[in-house]
Amino acid sequence: MSGFNDTLSELVAKVAPKTIHEIGCREGYWVIQWNIEEIEVRGSDFSSQLIELAGSNALADGLSTDIFEQRSIYDVNADSDSADLIVCCEVMEHLESPDEGLQTLHRVTIKM
Repeated sequence: MSGFNDTLSELVAKVAPKTIHEIGCREGYWVIQWNIEEIEVRGSDFSSQLIELAGSNALADGLSTDIFEQRSIYDVNADSDSADLIVCCEVMEHLESPDEGLQTLHRVTIKM
Protein backbone atom coordinates (compact mmCIF):
# COMPACT_ATOMS: atom_id res chain seq x y z
CA MET A 1 0.00 0.00 0.00
CA SER A 2 2.86 2.41 0.69
CA GLY A 3 3.96 2.07 -2.94
CA PHE A 4 0.50 3.18 -4.06
CA ASN A 5 0.53 6.13 -1.65
CA ASP A 6 4.00 7.18 -2.76
CA THR A 7 3.10 6.92 -6.45
CA LEU A 8 -0.07 8.97 -6.02
CA SER A 9 1.81 11.60 -4.01
CA GLU A 10 4.48 11.79 -6.72
CA LEU A 11 1.81 12.19 -9.41
CA VAL A 12 0.10 15.03 -7.57
CA ALA A 13 3.45 16.76 -6.96
CA LYS A 14 4.38 16.39 -10.65
CA VAL A 15 1.02 17.60 -11.99
CA ALA A 16 0.77 20.40 -9.39
CA PRO A 17 -3.01 20.85 -9.74
CA LYS A 18 -4.71 23.85 -8.23
CA THR A 19 -7.92 21.82 -7.75
CA ILE A 20 -8.62 18.13 -7.18
CA HIS A 21 -11.86 16.18 -6.96
CA GLU A 22 -11.56 12.69 -5.53
CA ILE A 23 -14.55 10.61 -6.59
CA GLY A 24 -14.93 7.67 -4.25
CA CYS A 25 -13.03 9.36 -1.43
CA ARG A 26 -14.10 6.84 1.25
CA GLU A 27 -13.02 8.14 4.68
CA GLY A 28 -11.32 11.19 3.16
CA TYR A 29 -7.64 10.41 3.75
CA TRP A 30 -6.34 11.92 0.51
CA VAL A 31 -8.76 14.86 0.45
CA ILE A 32 -7.67 15.82 3.94
CA GLN A 33 -3.98 15.38 3.15
CA TRP A 34 -4.17 17.52 0.01
CA ASN A 35 -6.16 20.21 1.82
CA ILE A 36 -3.45 20.31 4.48
CA GLU A 37 -0.99 20.79 1.59
CA GLU A 38 -3.13 23.80 0.61
CA ILE A 39 -4.58 22.35 -2.57
CA GLU A 40 -8.26 23.10 -3.16
CA VAL A 41 -9.76 19.63 -2.89
CA ARG A 42 -13.18 18.15 -2.49
CA GLY A 43 -14.27 14.57 -2.17
CA SER A 44 -17.42 12.67 -2.95
CA ASP A 45 -18.59 9.16 -2.21
CA PHE A 46 -21.90 7.36 -2.65
CA SER A 47 -21.87 6.18 0.97
CA SER A 48 -23.40 8.58 3.47
CA GLN A 49 -21.68 6.63 6.27
CA LEU A 50 -18.25 7.15 4.67
CA ILE A 51 -18.95 10.83 4.05
CA GLU A 52 -19.94 11.20 7.72
CA LEU A 53 -16.66 9.50 8.73
CA ALA A 54 -14.70 11.70 6.30
CA GLY A 55 -16.33 14.78 7.84
CA SER A 56 -15.35 13.62 11.33
CA ASN A 57 -11.80 13.03 10.14
CA ALA A 58 -11.71 16.50 8.59
CA LEU A 59 -12.92 18.11 11.83
CA ALA A 60 -10.22 16.23 13.75
CA ASP A 61 -7.64 17.87 11.47
CA GLY A 62 -9.19 21.32 11.82
CA LEU A 63 -10.83 21.33 8.38
CA SER A 64 -14.40 22.03 7.34
CA THR A 65 -16.76 19.18 6.55
CA ASP A 66 -17.85 21.17 3.48
CA ILE A 67 -15.05 19.55 1.47
CA PHE A 68 -17.09 16.33 1.34
CA GLU A 69 -20.34 15.54 -0.42
CA GLN A 70 -22.42 12.39 -0.60
CA ARG A 71 -22.83 11.67 -4.29
CA SER A 72 -22.63 8.66 -6.59
CA ILE A 73 -20.12 8.57 -9.44
CA TYR A 74 -23.14 8.36 -11.74
CA ASP A 75 -24.32 11.77 -10.52
CA VAL A 76 -21.17 13.84 -11.00
CA ASN A 77 -21.35 16.44 -13.75
CA ALA A 78 -18.95 18.64 -15.64
CA ASP A 79 -20.36 21.96 -14.41
CA SER A 80 -19.90 21.35 -10.70
CA ASP A 81 -17.45 18.47 -10.44
CA SER A 82 -14.60 19.25 -12.84
CA ALA A 83 -11.14 19.95 -11.41
CA ASP A 84 -7.56 20.17 -12.63
CA LEU A 85 -7.13 16.57 -11.45
CA ILE A 86 -9.85 13.94 -11.03
CA VAL A 87 -8.85 11.06 -8.78
CA CYS A 88 -10.97 7.92 -8.83
CA CYS A 89 -9.17 4.95 -7.26
CA GLU A 90 -10.59 1.54 -6.49
CA VAL A 91 -14.10 2.52 -7.54
CA MET A 92 -14.81 0.99 -10.94
CA GLU A 93 -14.60 -2.63 -9.77
CA HIS A 94 -17.46 -1.98 -7.31
CA LEU A 95 -19.91 -0.50 -9.83
CA GLU A 96 -22.93 -2.29 -11.24
CA SER A 97 -22.33 -0.39 -14.48
CA PRO A 98 -18.62 0.41 -14.81
CA ASP A 99 -19.08 1.54 -18.42
CA GLU A 100 -21.56 4.18 -17.28
CA GLY A 101 -19.16 5.25 -14.51
CA LEU A 102 -16.33 5.59 -17.01
CA GLN A 103 -18.54 7.66 -19.34
CA THR A 104 -19.42 9.95 -16.41
CA LEU A 105 -15.73 10.41 -15.58
CA HIS A 106 -15.03 11.17 -19.23
CA ARG A 107 -17.69 13.90 -19.30
CA VAL A 108 -16.21 15.49 -16.16
CA THR A 109 -12.67 15.48 -17.52
CA ILE A 110 -13.42 16.82 -21.00
CA LYS A 111 -14.95 20.00 -19.53
CA MET A 112 -11.45 21.20 -18.77
